[in-house]
Amino acid sequence: MKVEIKNYFRCEVIFSADVDGETESIRLGLAVKAAIKADANLSDANLSDANLSDANLSDANLSDANLSDANLSYANLFGANLSGANLSDANLFGANLSYANLSGANLSYANLSYANLTGANLNGANLTRADLTGANLTRANLNGANLTGANLSYANLFGANLSGANLSGANLRYANLSDANLRYANLFGANLSGANLSDANLSYANLSGANLPSPTTLLLSAWGTLSTELTADLMEYDAASHPDRAAFDKWANGGGPCPYQDVKVQRAANFRENKELWGKGKLRGAYSLMLDLFKEANIKF
Repeated sequence: MKVEIKNYFRCEVIFSADVDGETESIRLGLAVKAAIKADANLSDANLSDANLSDANLSDANLSDANLSDANLSYANLFGANLSGANLSDANLFGANLSYANLSGANLSYANLSYANLTGANLNGANLTRADLTGANLTRANLNGANLTGANLSYANLFGANLSGANLSGANLRYANLSDANLRYANLFGANLSGANLSDANLSYANLSGANLPSPTTLLLSAWGTLSTELTADLMEYDAASHPDRAAFDKWANGGGPCPYQDVKVQRAANFRENKELWGKGKLRGAYSLMLDLFKEANIKF
């Protein structure tokens, strides 16, 4: 049966192929595979509802294509160009989208659970209510992306760029956000319980109404250089969590290495210490220190 792939905007035929399949979605999927094999340019193509499960679409040009409701489960889209594409309600379960270009793409309500999005460009993408459970977003660019109500539970966002992203109402339970850039991110009402935020940049983020992990966890985010008083107090807190307080005395007086060198416990807080302030702080609880860190980093809470 002859199947035509048409331009979504002008209804012109981009590619045609004779294929056999039980359903229209299967036949369209087979036509797409034939087009890719023929190195056809599928930008602007209307591929809505196509069955592309397990398809090899690596490096394909699908920019501005309509893939709404398409089945792309376990598809290989490594390095594919999907910028501006419509993938709303698409099934991308377990798909390989590593290093794909999804800038400005519409992925609202898409199923991206357990997908590999390592290094993917999702700048300005719409991921409203998308399911990203267990997805790998290591070093992905999500700058300015809309993730309102998205499910990112157990997702790996190590080193991801989420600056200016809208994560209001998002589910980030047990997500790995270590080393992530959340500067100016909107996390209003988000669920961050159990999330790993070590070395994350939270400056200017909106955490109002959010369900946060423990204050001790948040002290391990990247706080950098702080005020004299807060630095001194954090040093006291750090020392109180160390097996040998005397190691801090030796370090401050220039007679010893970093107190945490060769110690099998990690620091209790992540900030730039100052030897000259050692002994001038007061010991405070983690919650009190967290609130002051939020204040100095201009975090809304």
